[in-house]
Amino acid sequence: MKALVSNKLQGHPVFGRFDKRIDKAFTEAQSVAIGTGFVSVAALMHIAGWVKKNPGKFGSVKLYIGLPAHLKRPQHFEAARYLNEVLEDSDVGHVYVVRDFPFHGKIYLFGKDGESFLATVGSSNLGAIVKNHHYVEIDLCVDEPGVLAELESFTNDVLGSASVLWSEFEVSESATAGSPTPAFDFYADIVGEDLSVFEGLREGIRRLSDADLATVRSRLATGVFRHRIKTADGWPGQEKAPASSLNVYHGKGRDPKDGRPVKPRPWYEVELMLSADEMDDLNVPPRGKDFEVVTDDGWVFTCSRQGDNGKQIRSKNTTLLVLGKWLKGRLETSGALRVGDYVTNRTLETYGTRYIRFTEIEDGSGSGSGRWYLDFSVPPKTGSA
Repeated sequence: MKALVSNKLQGHPVFGRFDKRIDKAFTEAQSVAIGTGFVSVAALMHIAGWVKKNPGKFGSVKLYIGLPAHLKRPQHFEAARYLNEVLEDSDVGHVYVVRDFPFHGKIYLFGKDGESFLATVGSSNLGAIVKNHHYVEIDLCVDEPGVLAELESFTNDVLGSASVLWSEFEVSESATAGSPTPAFDFYADIVGEDLSVFEGLREGIRRLSDADLATVRSRLATGVFRHRIKTADGWPGQEKAPASSLNVYHGKGRDPKDGRPVKPRPWYEVELMLSADEMDDLNVPPRGKDFEVVTDDGWVFTCSRQGDNGKQIRSKNTTLLVLGKWLKGRLETSGALRVGDYVTNRTLETYGTRYIRFTEIEDGSGSGSGRWYLDFSVPPKTGSA
């Protein structure tokens, strides 16, 4: 038996990491059964990625969602729908919704060759299986055959008999309608462009007051760099790019070592790919050093230009997730992007702009400060966005 903690206590000298142990179990398992109260977009997409990137590996994958009221949030609903679609298309399992009673437990059960070999029980809802979980959680990792048998019986007999298939829940609930519930327990879901899940986890991620944001806007330089977002359709006149830029999730995943299964990339991992002309633009942020950005809604984080000739703009320190959570979250919240779909030209047309605008922030004396204003707002309908 081993105690595991969420990544908020990463580097603890005694306890293991819950998210890392779960990922290791996914690499070893042929069957997975999870029962949890709450889910998150990032975690649902992570499981879907494991199944999609490793066809034929899993014989059974089942997820039981115990507190479905939070699925009224459209992003949650769409991510659960997407995972269920992946499981059913792969003929390995289903998403279930517990209906007979409210279930707030957290059980993760892994099997191989017809027998369970590992389970965790504790406080971690599904969002804790991915990085940057907002809370400190603790779980016990067990491999005792008797305990595994009891957990397997509970999952199959108790949760199984109390649950309905996702398809039945989807039809009966009209879950995307109505007002969202006020209480949530989840990771990585941008609602109203909220990056607060990262505050306190990584240095430099914070939100400005309205007054400070107004000061930033009053000190913008005249030159503006407009980056045209590369979608799955590619840039005009070029071939399609279905797995780049904002669609990294749909790529091949992280290369496995020693024949191990492919680890999927996070749903919110993105990088901005600059064209050759954009790299030569006089107003583009500099390459070779980090720079701080202030977003149009007041979030502050660090980015850098990386890759050959600085052709990629990425957020720093959080495995490329902060920029992606901000950008894709805006698209999701607007209704232009459905969780699981590619970001295409049509997505950006629906949102209202194809461009992200970078403007250097002056230091008050007319000189550049090395900070940049990042604007993804929809401009007035006076011409091309």
